[in-house]
Amino acid sequence: LEYNVQGGYKFEATNEYFSIQGHLLEDKIKNKWHKLYSIANGGDNKLKNYVLDTVCKDYPQFLSVDFIELFERIK
Repeated sequence: LEYNVQGGYKFEATNEYFSIQGHLLEDKIKNKWHKLYSIANGGDNKLKNYVLDTVCKDYPQFLSVDFIELFERIK
């Protein structure tokens, strides 16, 4: 599947990526990038919040167009 980000880039991802349960996806990400374990060792949602805060502040061009559209609809 293809998805678009705010910076105009398009990325490809598997169907599994878009349908995987959140905790399982987080585990897969931590297994791929071991440094993220230190961030995640603070309880539920710590890693997710860190990633969202970092991307939103420092790399907004990589936010999914769908993500932005969703939050605009629920304002």
